Amino acid sequence: MEFAPKKSCQASLIFAFLFLYSCSPTAILKRKIDPFLDNLTYVTMSEKDPELVAASFPTNLKIIDALIETHPNNTALLELGCSAYTMYTYGFVMEEADRTILDNYQRGLEQYQRAGILFERATGYGLHALEIRHPGFPEWLSGNSNPDIQFVEKDVPLLYWTGAALGGQIASSQGDPKMVIRIPEVVKLMESALDLDAGWNHGSLYSAMISLSLSRPDAGKNGEAWARDYFQKALTASSGQDVSILVTLAEKVSVRNQDREEFHALLEKALSFDVDTNPSNRLSNVIAQRRAQWLLNREEELFY
Repeated sequence: MEFAPKKSCQASLIFAFLFLYSCSPTAILKRKIDPFLDNLTYVTMSEKDPELVAASFPTNLKIIDALIETHPNNTALLELGCSAYTMYTYGFVMEEADRTILDNYQRGLEQYQRAGILFERATGYGLHALEIRHPGFPEWLSGNSNPDIQFVEKDVPLLYWTGAALGGQIASSQGDPKMVIRIPEVVKLMESALDLDAGWNHGSLYSAMISLSLSRPDAGKNGEAWARDYFQKALTASSGQDVSILVTLAEKVSVRNQDREEFHALLEKALSFDVDTNPSNRLSNVIAQRRAQWLLNREEELFY
C-alpha cells in the first residue's frame, strides 16, 4: 500500500518548521537551518527527474515566502528567495513557455506573463537584500548617482542571482521596451560579481555572460567575440561538467550565424554527456539535455 501523508500532517510539519524559525535565536537558528537548506539544495540539484522537482518546488517557495514575511530584512533569507524563485522559473516556467508558444501562442504568452511575475518577486528579494547590505545601492544601480558602493566577496551569489532574476524578467517580457532598457542594470550586477570572483560556482557568471554579451547595448560588433570568450572561460571553470554552456552557445550564437554544423556538434556533445558524472549538477544537465533535444528537433525551423 502506498503511504501518503494526510494534508493536515503536511500542514502541521510546515507550521512547526515556521514556528521553530520564528522563535529561535539567530545563532541557534543558523545552526539548525543551514544544514537543512544545504541538504535540500543538494537533493534538488542531484535529482534526475525534473517533473518530481517541478511538482515539489512550489511548496518550498511558499515556505520561503512565509519565512521572509516573518523576517523581511534577513538578507540570507532574501538571497534564498531570490535564488529559489529564479531557478524554478528558468528551469520550469520559461522552459514550458518556450515550447508552448510555438503551438499555442496565447497560452504561451500567459506562461511568459506568469514567469515575469515570478521573476519580479525574485528580483525584488535580491534588490532588497542588496539595499540592506549597501545603502545607496538603488541609486548606484540606476546610474542616477554614483555612491561609493564597496561590494565584497560574500555579495557575489546575491549579485549573480539578482542579475539572473532581472535578466529573466526582461526575457519573459518578450521585448517590452520598459524592461529591455534595464539590460545595463543586469550588466552592472554581473560585472560587479565578476570583478570579485570570476570563477564563482564553477563558471556560472561566465555562462550568464554568454547570452548577455549578445544583448547588451554597448556590444556593437563585439558581442559574438565576447560571447565566445565567455564560453571558453565557462568551459574551463566548469571542467566541462555543465552542458548548458554548450546549449547556450548553440542556441544563441550558432543559430544567429546560421552555422548548422556548429549547432549540431554542440548539441550532440551536450546529449552525449553522462549526467551521473556530476551528481551535484545533475538536474541542470538533464534540463539542458532536454532543451538540446528540443532544439535539434526544430533544426529545420531554425535554419533556412
